[in-house]
Amino acid sequence: MTWYNFTAGTDAKADEVNDNFKYVFNYYRNIYYPTDNVYNVIGHSATHISVIDANWDIYNTTDGGATWTSENTDLDDISFTRNCKANRAYAIAIETTSLAGETIYTVNSGETWTLSGNTLTMASTKYDLSYPTTSLIVAFGADGNGTGVGCWWLAAGGGAWTQSLTGTVHHVCGDMFDGTTGYSLDQAGNVWKTVDNAVNWDDTTDNINSTVAANINQDCYAMSATKVLFVVNNATDCYIEVYDNTAHTSTTVAKSITTEGTCRGIVRNASGEMWVAISDHGADEKGTELFYSNDDFTTCHSTLIGWEDTVIAVNTPFMKFGMSEAADDQVLLGFLGTQTIWGFGNTNGS
Repeated sequence: MTWYNFTAGTDAKADEVNDNFKYVFNYYRNIYYPTDNVYNVIGHSATHISVIDANWDIYNTTDGGATWTSENTDLDDISFTRNCKANRAYAIAIETTSLAGETIYTVNSGETWTLSGNTLTMASTKYDLSYPTTSLIVAFGADGNGTGVGCWWLAAGGGAWTQSLTGTVHHVCGDMFDGTTGYSLDQAGNVWKTVDNAVNWDDTTDNINSTVAANINQDCYAMSATKVLFVVNNATDCYIEVYDNTAHTSTTVAKSITTEGTCRGIVRNASGEMWVAISDHGADEKGTELFYSNDDFTTCHSTLIGWEDTVIAVNTPFMKFGMSEAADDQVLLGFLGTQTIWGFGNTNGS
């Protein structure tokens, strides 16, 4: 991929930029959220969307964004949310900084959000959530005492959060491929793996290539039981790597052109298409770089879209929950500092 400065543009350069756009998405639409700035976006379907706004209130639309309804106001501080990979009608929201973080859930595409009695007691900031099946939710973070395991799991629908028995103190990001196998990353760039529903985590003794600069700027997506996509920030640059647990290798496949780039989300649809959004929080404000791949990032294309509000700190934990799949070929991306959600994809979902 070649990046051009259009101070003195040419037709050839314009053609390549147009090609990049066509690779990344063919259709898009703007969805206006009228209440406040959008922080988290949860796509349930082409018509049902939930958001967490700057007041940590949850709103939902059932008509693709034409009208919005307040569904829950129980969250009191910085929160993030994740919908279920197996069934997008299911989603959970959790407070990240409270010692006993309240959890809110929906099982009907966001039309109702219910406060759960299962608070997650984690004596430090929570970093990530994975919701692989309707019967398992996994939270990643740090053990505040510095001695335990920074991972908890919940049998969705009942019971309480249970701390994993073995693992690392800091799980800075993690994702379950299914209800059995998952991967996580620690502060030193070591890759960890579970094969028993997040009950135990083992060090693979493999490392990613990039330096991990901060706990909450990292993201990952388990593409299969053996391959994981990592998006890693080292305080200046943001890299995309593919980790192969079978070959015990990690390959750097892309570097974002953004400065102080922070992942806004990773989406993979049923057809295997993937999108990664990385926002610029440096002084030059390049915008958001959107990456696309249809071969698990063996190859990828990218283009710049939109603008992000650099007033929001780059290490804010809700950053990577701004993009979500809505339907099988529709992706939603909320723009920080605005009341705008982009819906896009490679088929016309309107």
